[in-house]
Amino acid sequence: MYTGLAYSGSRRRHRSRELRRIRLGAVLVIEGWLLAFLLIQVLRIREISLSAICKEWIGGQVARAQMQDAEMGLLREKIIFQEKVLFGEGIAFRERSLLQEGGVPSIYETLFAAHRIPVIALDAGHGGTDTGCSAEGIEEKQINLQIANLVSEKLTQMGYQVFMIREEDGYFGLADRAKLANFRRADAYISIHQNYYEEDSAVSGMETWFYGADTDRDSRRLAQLIHKETIESTGAAARELRDDANFYVTEKTAMPSCLIETGFLSNPQERELLATPEYQEKIANGIAEGIRLYFQPKTMYLTFDDGPSAENTSRVLDILNEHGIKATFFLVGENVEKNPEVARRIVEEGHSVGIHCYHHDYEELYQSVDSYLEDFEKAYQAVYAATGVEAKLFRFPGGSVNDYNKDVYEDVIEAMTEQGFIYHDWNASLEDAFGKAEPEELIANVKESTLGRQRVVLLGHDIVYNTGMCLEGLLDALPEYRMEPLTEETEPIRFR
Repeated sequence: MYTGLAYSGSRRRHRSRELRRIRLGAVLVIEGWLLAFLLIQVLRIREISLSAICKEWIGGQVARAQMQDAEMGLLREKIIFQEKVLFGEGIAFRERSLLQEGGVPSIYETLFAAHRIPVIALDAGHGGTDTGCSAEGIEEKQINLQIANLVSEKLTQMGYQVFMIREEDGYFGLADRAKLANFRRADAYISIHQNYYEEDSAVSGMETWFYGADTDRDSRRLAQLIHKETIESTGAAARELRDDANFYVTEKTAMPSCLIETGFLSNPQERELLATPEYQEKIANGIAEGIRLYFQPKTMYLTFDDGPSAENTSRVLDILNEHGIKATFFLVGENVEKNPEVARRIVEEGHSVGIHCYHHDYEELYQSVDSYLEDFEKAYQAVYAATGVEAKLFRFPGGSVNDYNKDVYEDVIEAMTEQGFIYHDWNASLEDAFGKAEPEELIANVKESTLGRQRVVLLGHDIVYNTGMCLEGLLDALPEYRMEPLTEETEPIRFR
């Protein structure tokens, strides 16, 4: 009986709760209808259609989703198309492999995180009633527009967004040109012009200008690349790269900008060339390639062996710090013991540190596997004592394969790899280890040995005086490269 009574009471309580829920639900429904009725009356008073609002909102969401899908689809198509155009099927695969191994990213990998493709503003100088310079019926404004159209086609094929300041023979004021580039939030602005020199018709060649007083916009590097690539593509005489451009459009644009004068209409031979589609094509190739390298730089790892030196390494560090560049230093243990404060500075300023050796004596070092490992351990401890770094990177004195270690290098590599150490060789060099080459010669050595490679590990020696003296010029001569330090994740460059 107790159980039954308990069940009966429970059932009554349950029915009571159900009635309360029903009444509460009814109240909520009535309140909901009242609110809806009031809202409809308000909307009617304001002559706004509720269905129109709903449709507009839903339509907006659908349109936004469709736009995003279309943009992503277009982006994917452009990535594939760019790789095929620039590299071909086989090389495109190689480029993707390099990316996985720490190689240089495409413009899409570089900017994909920001969900935007670089926007390039191309400005064909003059136009309309402003013909620019002219000679023998050839007007600058027409040459400028023809070249700009060709550059636009090439950049579009590469996957960039391009807009032309003028697409036809119309007049635009200087202020309007700069305002339009700024309004469109362009990532780079390039103004295309021709030159003229009344006093000497033999003067020829290309000049590129940028506004050097503004160092925040990186206009110098853009101008360097366009200047360099266009001269190489045309074979034209290389005139000055000018940082004193007092031009409205290079000063008032908010993005990296430059102005290139691709030739002299006052020179009969050059004027004839400038009017031909073939030569204009070469100019356009150079300008487009310069822009591509600006957004899609190659990668160079600056590496320095044999230091630290109190004077010379400090000079190298000063220059790297001034340019905001990180490098890699393969240290010699006995030099670390002599200059521990310089070794600490290398680490404190964010550079990578590796082991070179303790004592730079090839015959002693490579007598046997044990002799190498003993020397390495001594160097390792010296670096650790001075810097606190447990270095994992190392470089063989003379490289991983040389005349001194040919009998032991394979066993040394196996032993070092088993202990988790990673060795790096190089594929370009300053050639500064021997002799007394002048800074200009050292820079020339680098230009010759890089061979246009996408990834370069550059060998230098920070204990050499002229290495520090050439470093400023070297960095300026390689605008197509971004400088990075080696890390444990970097795919090594090796002789074998």
